[in-house]
Amino acid sequence: MQLAVADTHIYDREAFDHANDTFGHAITYFEPRLTSSTARLAAGFPAVCSFVNDRADAEAIGLLHAGGTRLLALRSAGTTRSISQPPFTRGLRSRACRSTHRMPSLSTRCASCSR
Repeated sequence: MQLAVADTHIYDREAFDHANDTFGHAITYFEPRLTSSTARLAAGFPAVCSFVNDRADAEAIGLLHAGGTRLLALRSAGTTRSISQPPFTRGLRSRACRSTHRMPSLSTRCASCSR
């Protein structure tokens, strides 16, 4: 699967690449946060992963949907913050809205969930 990952740093990339070794997804990393101004960077990606501090508002979600995105995943160490508008209204499936998973601690290591 082609996956766009927004708001990434080198340690995020290392963790994602390590976790992806077994799956072989085609991951493209973007440094900018996901917002309505940057959502077009993900055009053509069926799946997008945003960070908890990104702004996946109604406009950004609409742009993602228009660009072909059908799955929006939220990476977050907690459940206190979520996507501002349920993506279901735009025809997107959202991991953040369908299920939540607790991470053991806030660290760069917990992002991979497999180290």
